Amino acid sequence: MNAEDDIKTFFLVATDPETECVSHESSFPVRSTHELCRVLQMDSSTLGPRVQIVDLDGEQLDKLRGYYGIDFDTKGMPIHLRPKCSADDLPYKIHTGRELTLMLAGTRPFAAFLGISSLYRR
Repeated sequence: MNAEDDIKTFFLVATDPETECVSHESSFPVRSTHELCRVLQMDSSTLGPRVQIVDLDGEQLDKLRGYYGIDFDTKGMPIHLRPKCSADDLPYKIHTGRELTLMLAGTRPFAAFLGISSLYRR
C-alpha cells in the first residue's frame, strides 16, 4: 500500500461565485485514490499526496454521485474535490475560505486591528 491510498475520505466542495467562499460541502469515503481516479477517468497522479484541490465538471460529479451514492446539490456552483485534512476533525468549521459568507450571515464578527501591538514595537 502506498501513501496515496492512506486517504480514505474526500470532500465535494461548492464555491459561491459571488463571494468566492465555500457554500457547502459533503464528505464521502473511498476504498483508494486509485478507485476514485478510475471512477473519474483521470490519471492517478491527479490525486497524488500533494494535490489539494481538483476542479470537477458536471459529468465527473455525476459519476461520483452514481458510483458512491452521493446526494450533493451543486446549486449551480463550481465544484471541486479535496482530500480530508486535519482541520476536518475539528468540532467546528474553520473560517478560511468562508470569511465573507460567515460575516454576512452574522455568525462571524468583522475583525479590525488598529494600532501597533507591543510585540512589534522596538
